[in-house]
Amino acid sequence: MWYITYDNWNGGVAHNFCGLLTSLIISEVFGIEYVHTHMSIALGNAEWLKHEGANTWEGLVFADFEKFFNFKGGNRDIGDLRKPNRDASICKNPSFGFITLAEIGNCLKGYNRNEDIVFRLTNNNKIWMWTFYDLCNRNVININLFNKIRNNLMHNVRFKPVIRRGEVSLHIRKGDCDDDIEWGYSILKNIGKTYKIDRVNIYAMGTQKQMREIIDYYSSKKIDNIEYKLNFDTIKSVEGMMGSEILVCSMHGFFSKTVGYFTDTIKFYGHFLDHGINLTSGGPLFPGYLCGNKPECYDVRDNELYNFSINRIKCDIDGNFSNEQFQKSLKHTNE
Repeated sequence: MWYITYDNWNGGVAHNFCGLLTSLIISEVFGIEYVHTHMSIALGNAEWLKHEGANTWEGLVFADFEKFFNFKGGNRDIGDLRKPNRDASICKNPSFGFITLAEIGNCLKGYNRNEDIVFRLTNNNKIWMWTFYDLCNRNVININLFNKIRNNLMHNVRFKPVIRRGEVSLHIRKGDCDDDIEWGYSILKNIGKTYKIDRVNIYAMGTQKQMREIIDYYSSKKIDNIEYKLNFDTIKSVEGMMGSEILVCSMHGFFSKTVGYFTDTIKFYGHFLDHGINLTSGGPLFPGYLCGNKPECYDVRDNELYNFSINRIKCDIDGNFSNEQFQKSLKHTNE
């Protein structure tokens, strides 16, 4: 019997989620049973947690994040298995790299199906969530696979948000990655041209100096009804982001993008930094033109993914986006 799970030696909760998602994709595509590894186990004492601003936040919330999203669902726990004959790694260098289905398939060819093996995604190699979306949206792999996995994961979440109309949540990644504060403001300003913003929540984690920089910048813009939720409880932050009608995801990182994956509200994100694939190892199922920084990868198509696609709005480096899509998204979410 073969099993698939993930071991993230480094990275935050969103990297864990991408490891989980990749394991579920492998499970579906290759017919391998997924067994769950808990986030708190997968990370251990990761080096990532030692940077200033992280050890008081994500380093303490993996168990809470795991419980909130109920990632295990109805799957077996890795600890429930009898000791298998062997473990095997699915990885490549460099770390945090893009791994493809073609590479995974080639790796699996070297093993005996009749042998008990636990395959582990290691070295933070994964299929990024938006790459998976792109492939399904273009029907490069079965288009229904995206909705099947996403619907199952959303079904596991116990929290069901009540959407607050007129509210925008903005996530700024500080701490280990100095997000461009002006970029988020540019998006807010463009949103406000055709949408009445009643309330803005700003979420960020980091040092006191970084938080003061955010407050000073946005205070100078004289935005009405703004609330700073800085170094805020992480689960309450997740609930707040999920409940806002609009979520502006951080320029870098996948924390708020992971939150957005679990909502049907409107999400703005920067496609210019979105993760696609490594062009040096595309493989037949990952042709090079699907690289994530190509705008054409994000077409809103009239297909099974429309409900997700229409609410996922890409922004350029200056915070500009398609107002036509935004208006269609507003209409769609209010129907």
